Amino acid sequence: MPEVGLVRFGEVALDVAQATVPRYRTAFSKHQFTQPQLLAILCLMRYEDWTYREAEVRLAEHSELRRALRLRSVPDHTTLNRFLRRLEEANITDALNEVVHRMALPGPDAAPR
Repeated sequence: MPEVGLVRFGEVALDVAQATVPRYRTAFSKHQFTQPQLLAILCLMRYEDWTYREAEVRLAEHSELRRALRLRSVPDHTTLNRFLRRLEEANITDALNEVVHRMALPGPDAAPR
């Protein structure tokens, strides 16, 4: 697969995650981050082979990626770890596979092969 921009990948990952998990786990959630935002970050982490701390640093450095993920702030590495522990492995794998599948589909601006 050709090189994929992180911003575009983040946008697609967020779209897939919004269709996969509910917005918040409970009505009493802090509402600082949505579950789809955190799942999209986990997809980025898996795709780019980032650690939790690398994800935190890269999101802090990349304002366009934060905008694509609709983040007002950067989640701490422990937030990402706790979210991952609550998810089933199949949910992450399915979401990542769907993101990669959508990224491989030719879009309206894609050049013919």
